[in-house]
Amino acid sequence: MTFLEFLASLVSSLAWPATIFLAIFFLRKPLVELIPLLKKLKYKEFEAEFRDALEATPVPPTIATDDTLSADSPGDLLKSRNYYLQLAEVSPRSAIMEAWLELESASSDAYTRIVKPGMKVFMNPRDTAQYLYGQSLITEDEYKSFQSLARLRNKAAHETDLSDMNQKVVGEYVDFCLTLASKIRALQI
Repeated sequence: MTFLEFLASLVSSLAWPATIFLAIFFLRKPLVELIPLLKKLKYKEFEAEFRDALEATPVPPTIATDDTLSADSPGDLLKSRNYYLQLAEVSPRSAIMEAWLELESASSDAYTRIVKPGMKVFMNPRDTAQYLYGQSLITEDEYKSFQSLARLRNKAAHETDLSDMNQKVVGEYVDFCLTLASKIRALQI
């Protein structure tokens, strides 16, 4: 075997491992961000299961299950839980987006009542939640729930594969949004 044959053989045997190493090296940050979204990882004898993002969401103290809620008083919801569950049967993505709008509207209304009574003010929902938390109007768990719900809403809005969003997951998301929205609407400011 000549030196050139040896070198060709060496390059040939190291090409794939080097390519994989470089791909992982350059994509390490996006790959790390995907880890919380994994449900299950299995390689030969190694197996690991991860919790869904919704399971990691802190649960608000009560779940809104009253299907007769209306917008007659500040503590009430704009639409009933049943509305969102029926929508979820047709389009889970739409149910998530609509439930998020309920929470966004509640937080925006609360912010308006505190800061600019009588004026409709639009503020980023994340900033609104941060403001409510800073004013001790919502608890730390509720603030963390708000953030988790926002992330899941963004996933529903921007990702094409929602195969992990089954009826149960969407129902829990709706319950979390409506519970938190109801609590925020009922704030005495």
